[in-house]
Amino acid sequence: LRSRLAQDQLSIGLAACVIRTPEVVTVARSTGFDFLLIDMEHGPIGIGDMASMALAAFEAGFPALVRVGGPASPDLARVLDCGAEGIVVPHVETAAEARHIVEKCRFQPLGRRSMPSPLVRLGFRVPPAAEMMAEIERDTLVVLMIESAAGVEAAEAIAAVPGVDGLMIGANDLAADMGHVGAVDHPEVLAAF
Repeated sequence: LRSRLAQDQLSIGLAACVIRTPEVVTVARSTGFDFLLIDMEHGPIGIGDMASMALAAFEAGFPALVRVGGPASPDLARVLDCGAEGIVVPHVETAAEARHIVEKCRFQPLGRRSMPSPLVRLGFRVPPAAEMMAEIERDTLVVLMIESAAGVEAAEAIAAVPGVDGLMIGANDLAADMGHVGAVDHPEVLAAF
C-alpha cells in the first residue's frame, strides 16, 4: 500500500467495524478494494480478532491497516506487532501527539519502537535485528486522523513530523467539533478539508 500511495495511485479501503472474522479479507479483495481498515475504535473488534484478520490479509498479500482508539492507545505498537501493515490513529490534535505516535510505531532512528518477537509480516522468521527493522519499516504506514478544529489548526505541523506518512480527515467528528453536526458539506467544514 505504501508503494501504491508513493506512486499517487488512488487506494480505496473497506472498513471492517463489526465483522470480526478473516473472511472479511476475501470480501474486501474480491469486491475490488485496495486495502482493509480494521476498526478497533468503534466496534467489537479486539486484539485477537484483529491479529487473525491481519494474518489472513498478510497471507493473501492484501494490505491491512488498523485504527486504534487514539494517541494514548496502549495498542499503538501492538497492532503492528500483531500483523497490521499500518496504523490509523484518530483524534490527533498536536505535533507532540504525532511525535508520541511515531516514537511508539517506528523503529530507530525515527522512533523508539521496542523489538518485537517473531512477526506475522516476516512469516514468523527471525532475521538479524537491523534487517528486521529495515524490512518492516519499508512497508509500515503511520496515518493520523484530523477530527477537530484544533487538529486542522495544527495539521501542517502534524504532517511535518518525520515518520508520519499521511493524514486522514474524520469528517463527521470534524463537522461536529466545528458546530455543524451531520453537515460534512457545510462551507466551513469544506474549507477545513
